[in-house]
Amino acid sequence: MGELRFAVHPPELLDAFPGFDQTYVTGHDLVPSPSHCSIDNGQLVCRHSVGQSAVFVVPWRVERFGKLLLRTATLLDRTEPYQLQVELARGKLNQVRNQLADWQSVGLAPSAESRESVEHAIRHFVRAVAHQDDPPTTAFEAGQALSHALEAAERLTADYTRQALAARHRQYPQFSTLLSCCLGHAAPQKKWGPSFLSAFNSAVVPINWKHIEPHEGEYRWDAYDRQVKWCQKHRLITRGGPLLDFGPEGIPDWLWLWEGDFDNVVSFVSDFTETVVSRYLGKIRVWEVTNRANSGDLLSFNEEQRLRLTVKILEVARQIDAEAQFVIRVDQPWGHYAAGRTDQLSPLDFADALLRADLGLGGVDLEISFGYSPGGATPCDLMEVSRLLDRWSMLGVPLQLTLAFPSSEVPDPNAVRKVVVPPNVWRRAWDEQAQADWLAELVTLALAKSTIQAIAWAHFCDADEHDWPHAGLLRADGTPKPAFDQLARIRREHLR
Repeated sequence: MGELRFAVHPPELLDAFPGFDQTYVTGHDLVPSPSHCSIDNGQLVCRHSVGQSAVFVVPWRVERFGKLLLRTATLLDRTEPYQLQVELARGKLNQVRNQLADWQSVGLAPSAESRESVEHAIRHFVRAVAHQDDPPTTAFEAGQALSHALEAAERLTADYTRQALAARHRQYPQFSTLLSCCLGHAAPQKKWGPSFLSAFNSAVVPINWKHIEPHEGEYRWDAYDRQVKWCQKHRLITRGGPLLDFGPEGIPDWLWLWEGDFDNVVSFVSDFTETVVSRYLGKIRVWEVTNRANSGDLLSFNEEQRLRLTVKILEVARQIDAEAQFVIRVDQPWGHYAAGRTDQLSPLDFADALLRADLGLGGVDLEISFGYSPGGATPCDLMEVSRLLDRWSMLGVPLQLTLAFPSSEVPDPNAVRKVVVPPNVWRRAWDEQAQADWLAELVTLALAKSTIQAIAWAHFCDADEHDWPHAGLLRADGTPKPAFDQLARIRREHLR
């Protein structure tokens, strides 16, 4: 076992440490590895099995940016403690400078403000390293270096987004990217039509087994039939699914009687898949095969069984509709959830294994849901998101995104997922304007990348039953939030 030790100043910061279940180490492949963190003699100690060097990852509060998931540079094991704030600043500054070099090599012209932020970060970092015999000065300067490095990351990513969008528009006046929203589990309302169509050119019908077959053999199709018919009426490209959600809200209660009985569950899943795809044959052209297969603990199945179930669903669905496109959705795509588990595959490796099987999988959908715990993605800066999308693009298949962000932290009576919106995490209050700003940044960044084929928002209206608390684009009274206006603007400016 390797060991990394960190000194923190002031030491009282360790009293409010974010929780050892949120810290982990990775190797050069950025895959979370089993580790054990503890406080020992006033130091943060991380024991790991990566090797003689590792990257330490931790949620850390930064002035003006809130609590973000940050990583050090690669560190060698040693008995002498590292200064944690210095190493976090080094890690982010190293990432920023490397990304800047990569972008400049393909023609990025960084703004004066971006260059200034990088220079400020370097100056503060040099002071932090030079005064490591003075912990208060080192901690202050490292904090300033980290804050300026994050500012540089945000500004450089904005430069990249703006210039990459301009380059794409010189070739395509309007993009063919699909922009959609989940319709929820109720029939569409008549008043939705004009507003929905002003923002979206596609829609998601969230085929949910628990809603369709609440009792074995008894099917309830009305809401989804009406959704499909509504999409056809308005000529919206329709995505259906997931055919199987590996989370606890995705299967009917009666199926839990078969927990651990893999063969019987495969039979039930195959029958349901055949029934659904046959019903909407020729009406739904894109099927989401599974969701959370990489992370979920459905019916206590292990990683291999989750893979086999996904393969079986894909085989059955393709036999019914060979012309449809099939995708899988990967939640928590950074793989943070794997830190305390025994899974052998990272989210990227999980998807790669299915693609290499040559089963006709046509794409991967990445779910990025900031602001929720458990099950959501730990917040990170915009450059980290860009790097994630580039890493997944190496799979060589079209990517899709499913996005969610809360507009409030109060309990949501219509949310079915047992998650909360932790207060004092984001750089500002969880409110409607924060949701709108984040949505605009993420969607425009995605549109700047030609590998992103489709973007979906988690759900349309907070009045209907939904997964993520307060993630809707309409309030419970049906009035639009600022986020909806942002999407409508993006549709007008960039999409067919």
